[in-house]
Amino acid sequence: MGKFTYFTTESYKLPKYGFKIHVSATIESYEEVFGLATNFLSKQEVFYKYLSTREDFIENISKTAAPAESGKLFTIYPENIKATERILVDLSEILVKFEGVYILSDRNFNNSKTVFYRFGFFKI
Repeated sequence: MGKFTYFTTESYKLPKYGFKIHVSATIESYEEVFGLATNFLSKQEVFYKYLSTREDFIENISKTAAPAESGKLFTIYPENIKATERILVDLSEILVKFEGVYILSDRNFNNSKTVFYRFGFFKI
């Protein structure tokens, strides 16, 4: 199994660039955040990836991890602005009570401690 697991649907068209959404967690919140985010995302028409194992996640948030990658349990690639806004709002409400690792390259959404976003090219 690779470091990431990827999920998409047949109808989804990955743009070249747009807003990326990242979901973060802590070691303590990992199980619940992972379960809730997976449940939500599996019902969406969106491409996303997540760290494949708990060990991959722990390595990702360790002090030896590259700062540009640290904290990103999920990376979500919405197809357009409307999908981006909907996913940001829904995920931030679902994960409101959880803590996450701050993602240095991103802005947090609506003061969320687990949902972050930034604009960029989509490299898969």
